[in-house]
Amino acid sequence: LVEFHIHQALEVLLAQGDEPREANKLNAFHSTFHKGLEEVSQELSVEVSGWLSVTYSPRQVPGSLRFNHPGGILRQMSDLRAPLDGFENSPQTQAELDRVMDWDNFDIFALHKHTGGHPLSTIGPYLFRHFNLHKELNLDTAKVQFYWSEVEMGYQNLSYHNCTHAADVMQVVAWFLNLPHLRNNLEPLEICAALVAAGIHDHDHPGVNNDFLIRSKHKLAMRYNDKSVLEQ
Repeated sequence: LVEFHIHQALEVLLAQGDEPREANKLNAFHSTFHKGLEEVSQELSVEVSGWLSVTYSPRQVPGSLRFNHPGGILRQMSDLRAPLDGFENSPQTQAELDRVMDWDNFDIFALHKHTGGHPLSTIGPYLFRHFNLHKELNLDTAKVQFYWSEVEMGYQNLSYHNCTHAADVMQVVAWFLNLPHLRNNLEPLEICAALVAAGIHDHDHPGVNNDFLIRSKHKLAMRYNDKSVLEQ
């Protein structure tokens, strides 16, 4: 029953994408989950129910909170990793996104800075909207945002093979896809596949090459029998 109410609470968070409602949605989560706790409290030990009630009981969240990237408010919660689509970007972030199709002036490092180190979970949903993939493929905007946030968190904190590199590659691929002779001849699913491939191409990359993994008998090399270890 608790899991049921957790699911209901997450639906409250994910169903809407209204820009000014971050704090309201977080309070809605606590309120909905607290009702679930009340229903099952009799079946729980005093210690467990007390801990849950203190941890998840409703609390006030300042309505003035503003974040530079879509998943901001939920990244303040240690384990609830479900960023929402539709949150208002900072002016600096939006200005950089507006230059995504400008080959000469788009700056991936500026996007990294303005999003607080979350360029992939920002540019991914933006490009899906740019190519109208939500409508063409009947995609749920919240699930798209959640997907790119999860992909981003799977990138390691490396000097090169990181989420900023992935966002950079994604922007370049999108620029080519946006050329008329390509965009007019590609199906929405093909555009989606190309963007996803660009965004995940170095997911969980360890920062070393195949030869190193093979010679060091890394578990990945063992798993894939020394064949195209990082490409599997």
